[in-house]
Amino acid sequence: MPRTEDQNKVIRNEKIQLIQDTALHLFAEEGFHSVSVQKIAKTAGISKGLLYNYFSSKEELLRTIIHDFVKGMYDFFDPDNEGSLTDEEFVFFIEKNFEIVKENPAQWKLYSALSMQKDVEKFLADEAAQLAPQVFVVLYNFFKNKNCEDPETEMLFFSSLLKGAIIQFVAAPFDFPIEKMKIKIIDFYKNKFKI
Repeated sequence: MPRTEDQNKVIRNEKIQLIQDTALHLFAEEGFHSVSVQKIAKTAGISKGLLYNYFSSKEELLRTIIHDFVKGMYDFFDPDNEGSLTDEEFVFFIEKNFEIVKENPAQWKLYSALSMQKDVEKFLADEAAQLAPQVFVVLYNFFKNKNCEDPETEMLFFSSLLKGAIIQFVAAPFDFPIEKMKIKIIDFYKNKFKI
């Protein structure tokens, strides 16, 4: 009996995810330029032709991996997409960041390793440049509405707090008190802005 359209779609999505996961691991461990399409296909247990059926090039595969990762981080930033943050949405953003890194620290570790490769920085910067401005405007306005003297510096400080905690957790997931850090960051902003 032939597969249904829905079954074909599920199989296609599973193969795409397999290819992306395999490539992410290989790129992070061996470097983007050191990994061939042939090696990705072989490691994933598929043919090179099938990989090219889903991705036209290794560069497109990398762009897709980075796009999905960055988009995944921003998808829950402004849940109602109204262009502003409530106090509850701001706290939710912090909580969701910690939840995502706790659910999959290995992906974050690989992504961090990948993002440190000079030859990959351009892909990452290009992708972030497309999504980041809308986030920065909303975050800037949130801090400005809280009567922050320097909303731009506050954004950088906030970003540094989140990224720093995430990087430390990824580096030592069993030693870093991530739940306490999440509460500390939330409490800091609740006290600072009377949220």
